[in-house]
Amino acid sequence: MKSKQLGVYMPYNEDKSGLFKEAAYISNKNDYVIWCSRDKVARDRLICPTLVVIKITGKERYYRGELFDIKHYADIDNSDVIIFDLHHRPKSWRIKQDFETIFYMRNLVQVSRPMEIRDMVARRRPIYFEY
Repeated sequence: MKSKQLGVYMPYNEDKSGLFKEAAYISNKNDYVIWCSRDKVARDRLICPTLVVIKITGKERYYRGELFDIKHYADIDNSDVIIFDLHHRPKSWRIKQDFETIFYMRNLVQVSRPMEIRDMVARRRPIYFEY
């Protein structure tokens, strides 16, 4: 029997942070997109690559892709932030350095509600699900 793996389900508020479709575009055109989050995520609970599902707040719109790496702010060099912003982050996400966790995602595509999240409700922070 195949063991279950944990994926990450995250909300995204377009009113506060801009249209998510730019992030999806970058995740495909530039190989990956970087999402800097204020939430601290337990990296040891996730085996990357893994599935990531993003729910657009207030809408029945979802994106699905691959989360291939996670880092904490303390693990990066400040000069890396400039590179992040130039090539791998939407304009509306740039130069926001108040974050704890960095998610590296690729191949984000808009999908109907993924079956992996079943009846889960997106919360304000990332949550884990088995698939």
